[in-house]
Amino acid sequence: MAASKEKTHLEDIQSKDTEDKSLNNYKEKLLGKVGTPFPEDPRKVIVKEFYIQFEDGTKITMDPTDKKLIDKLKKEPIEIKVGFEINR
Repeated sequence: MAASKEKTHLEDIQSKDTEDKSLNNYKEKLLGKVGTPFPEDPRKVIVKEFYIQFEDGTKITMDPTDKKLIDKLKKEPIEIKVGFEINR
């Protein structure tokens, strides 16, 4: 059976079959106890953290909501090349 491409709001999924206790438990485990945190926000995904982790475990973390960081990245973008290695 092919997956439906029709968009369904999270609230619609949570409000269906509310009398089925086991299904409600499953939905809670799968989705958590969440509502739509910003119902008036048209964005589909809100990224709050972005990080790059290197093979040695070093991690660079960036906050994409930081306006100063965004301005800096617009002026000095970071280029990540696939398969690029730095030998130390």
